[in-house]
Amino acid sequence: MGRLVVVSNRIADPRKTAAGGLAVATAEVLNNTGGVWFGWSGKIAAEGAADGVHSQQAGPVKLVTVDLTQEDYDAYYVGYSNGVLWPVFHYRLDLADFDAGYIGGYRRVNQQFARKLLPLLRPDDVIWVHDYHLIPLAAELRAPGCQQRIGFFLHIPLPPPLMLAAIPGHDWLIRALFAYDLVGFQSQADWGTSRATSKPRRTRSASRRIAGARSGAPCRPARTRSASTSTSSPSSRRRTRPPTCTSA
Repeated sequence: MGRLVVVSNRIADPRKTAAGGLAVATAEVLNNTGGVWFGWSGKIAAEGAADGVHSQQAGPVKLVTVDLTQEDYDAYYVGYSNGVLWPVFHYRLDLADFDAGYIGGYRRVNQQFARKLLPLLRPDDVIWVHDYHLIPLAAELRAPGCQQRIGFFLHIPLPPPLMLAAIPGHDWLIRALFAYDLVGFQSQADWGTSRATSKPRRTRSASRRIAGARSGAPCRPARTRSASTSTSSPSSRRRTRPPTCTSA
């Protein structure tokens, strides 16, 4: 089993009590398996000073962070992630700020994450990406040649296709999911929406799964035809057709 590399917008020290489902589940798994947790530091750096990568050891987990510039924070985090994706994915188009300029910052930060993460990866790593901030991360990692298994879990609802169509760049955003080996959703309804949106020709089983986001169980081979938990890792081979989708 390769090393687990978790990627999320924000990270937390897994040795400390955390609030929020993502932090609790991720910390529990990493404390049991060890690995790397990569994400934004929460800091705003001056223009030209956000190129560094910061790392520290937290027990068995290596925490790696990058800073954002004010411009990227405004477009990627406040703008596209929380001003567009969050309200639309929660069926609140009335709250969305449909500024087409935000998408540039969103993609730029995902490219920055991919560029900073790629040199840290080992050939047998399993990469586990979390939530709407980083939907295109796998595609940005694949572009320069990343071959590692990559899974994704969406921690908010997935709206139906007609609602997704309101999002600037929605076609590009949904296509980006196909760069993952496995995609997980919160519910059967979200899984059904993903099928309606992507219209996959077929799905294939994952040969490994990251089991126990709640129980902290280690990774182990899965012999079922499809993954049974929402925290499943990608297949051991590069994907050549739509990703396997699974619900909680």
